[in-house]
Amino acid sequence: MLELILVRHGETDGNRKGTFVGWTDLELNATGTAQAYIIKDKLVHQTPDVVFASPLKRAYQTAEIINTAYGLDIQISDSLKERDFGLWDNLTLADIKANHPAEAGRWLTNPAHPIPGAENDKQFHQRIISFIDGLISSYPNSRILLVTHGGCIRTMITHLLRFKTEECWRFKVDTGSIAHVEVDEVGYAYLTMLNG
Repeated sequence: MLELILVRHGETDGNRKGTFVGWTDLELNATGTAQAYIIKDKLVHQTPDVVFASPLKRAYQTAEIINTAYGLDIQISDSLKERDFGLWDNLTLADIKANHPAEAGRWLTNPAHPIPGAENDKQFHQRIISFIDGLISSYPNSRILLVTHGGCIRTMITHLLRFKTEECWRFKVDTGSIAHVEVDEVGYAYLTMLNG
């Protein structure tokens, strides 16, 4: 059995304001730092075999705090970065509607509609799916801690549970939260925790 511990980074000021925080490299705020310590305490007895993290500060800072319980090398992967939101990055939905009304309207009707200058849905999902599939084949019967972003975790869960990629929006992943997925010997996945 492979166990995946999926951690969404703690809160940033952008999360608090409700912006589309993609590749904008924000640090944890005080709440986010406190959330990371709470996660560390929750996971202290679940020592992973390997720790992976997004290189973006909010995720890496969260991983560093959690990893003080283990002292493992944190493996950084660009594949674990949040989606690049292009011209919408670090803007609120109100800002987007005001500055890009036509594109915003089309995107709200169809989330697969391209965002100006952004990574498209297919590119983003394929990046995450390729990473998680490679991880599963490389680390059988392991416990893996991944510290990443909400969009990445939604995509991983959707893929592992064999839903359509556009159904990823059915999963709400809070900042500073833990999800667990177990994958058995034949590749069947079980979601055993969400927003823990």
